[in-house]
Amino acid sequence: MKSRIFFEQLKNIHRDAITLNDALLESKEDQISFCDLDAFYKDIRRKDGNVLVYYYGSRAPTLERIKSVVSKVIKLRLGKLGLVKFLNIGRPFAKTPYSLFLLFSIYLLLRYSLSVLVFTRDVDYAIYDSIKKYIKNNNFQVLIFFTENSRLVEYARFAAIELNIPHIVFLHGITSSYFGRYYDLIYSGRTDIVRFVNMHAEMPQPKICEYLGLTTKRDEVVVFNNDVDFEAARDFEGTPLKSLTWVVIGSDIAIGDYAASALFALDLSLIEFSASHNIKCVYCPHPRLNGKLNGLLPIGTDIGRFSDFLGTNSCFFGHQSTALVNVKLYGYPVFISSTGYEMLGEELKAFWDISEIFDVSDLQISFLKRPYNQQLYNKSACIL
Repeated sequence: MKSRIFFEQLKNIHRDAITLNDALLESKEDQISFCDLDAFYKDIRRKDGNVLVYYYGSRAPTLERIKSVVSKVIKLRLGKLGLVKFLNIGRPFAKTPYSLFLLFSIYLLLRYSLSVLVFTRDVDYAIYDSIKKYIKNNNFQVLIFFTENSRLVEYARFAAIELNIPHIVFLHGITSSYFGRYYDLIYSGRTDIVRFVNMHAEMPQPKICEYLGLTTKRDEVVVFNNDVDFEAARDFEGTPLKSLTWVVIGSDIAIGDYAASALFALDLSLIEFSASHNIKCVYCPHPRLNGKLNGLLPIGTDIGRFSDFLGTNSCFFGHQSTALVNVKLYGYPVFISSTGYEMLGEELKAFWDISEIFDVSDLQISFLKRPYNQQLYNKSACIL
């Protein structure tokens, strides 16, 4: 019964967190209590069991790189542990996003919790119960998440909390900015069992993620960039904006068609403005939309990857992309649309200077004289 109550509470919290229902969460916003920061490491060194790693196979980073990072983390902080199992919740062979989730869920239900399903007639709880038993029966004493905020992963996170299993969460850029209150709620009074790994030592994140960042034994923050190896910008401050390559980084939206969104309309405005002023411009669509927007772009538009322009005299434009934050952290001139800026969490809003925010109405000849910033953020960190 205790397990059922626990699951129902957390399931509701997660549902409301991902729909950003602030009204429900507001009453508990300040209730988080932090435990002794050393408790996590003291507890994890006493563990004598296996490690379960969740990752999403069709997204960066590759499994080879994940294995390398997990090996480093174990040596760095976890000490000796047993078998390390890697669980891909992506869909390497499926056409629908839930195919692998359903296959794995059916397997767990048949093996562990079919009777729970028959008795309760609650599929969600039966899946949760089977995941919890799978973790417990296989003696997983540490969980590592390279992906989160999907049902399968969150049920595993809930199980880890209920079973008092330490876990490490690798944050996916600015996505976690929207889950600060969710983290506050689920880890209230349980901050001794979780640590977060940021993509950059100075990438803005919710306070709980920064406070509970994984550190080395020398208290150096541990970071892992799961996209590309960034190259710090050279000093080209003073070069006219018109002389730089304009790299437009496209975004994506959770609901609806990006091609019909105000964000894509702004992408097109930037491309057309640069073309009308003989400025070299490259469009970098969100990885999920690769090839899907080509027919909607002006004829002759160059398409590329933003990483190809690191180390060059380029400035970057965009809305709410992790790549946009990363290039700013590494010293490149960056401009964020006012539309994208308004969508950001408070931590990320504080990260931008007013001079870096632009609107479609700003795209006039005077914009070409706008000053830009080149500031390299170089806080010391242990980079995995």
